[in-house]
Amino acid sequence: MLPGYNSYLESENRRQEDRKAREYLSERLQECKADLQSYVKGRLAAGDLDSVLAGEKLREQINHIQSKTLAAFEGYSAKFESRKIDAEVLKRIADFDSDLVAVVDRLQQQILRRDTAHQEVVSATTKLDFDKASQWVSMYLDRFDKRNQLLAK
Repeated sequence: MLPGYNSYLESENRRQEDRKAREYLSERLQECKADLQSYVKGRLAAGDLDSVLAGEKLREQINHIQSKTLAAFEGYSAKFESRKIDAEVLKRIADFDSDLVAVVDRLQQQILRRDTAHQEVVSATTKLDFDKASQWVSMYLDRFDKRNQLLAK
């Protein structure tokens, strides 16, 4: 066995797990964009150009966080680095990932205009609250940045 090989495998496994988590988040954000596009198409057919413009702005915001998620540094430590990540840091990363999934859930619920308490679709005539949806995007970005800061330590 080569010296340092086990720690290399551990760090490579962490990178792969991190990549999988970020790919999952990206897929969920893609679903949000598809749901938003469906909503915007309906508003366009109704002649609601204000909603179409607001929808495009929100789509750009979601696209930004999706790109940032995919482009983030992989893993919890650099290759061949001697420092070991402790269990508490790994738990905090897992908590951030769980929080990010919850934020994407809330964003999607907002786009679908669901009552989050009952998971029921509200009336089709109910307009999307773009400001609230944008707040979920901002919350995602804030938490993702904090996650990346933890990885950089």
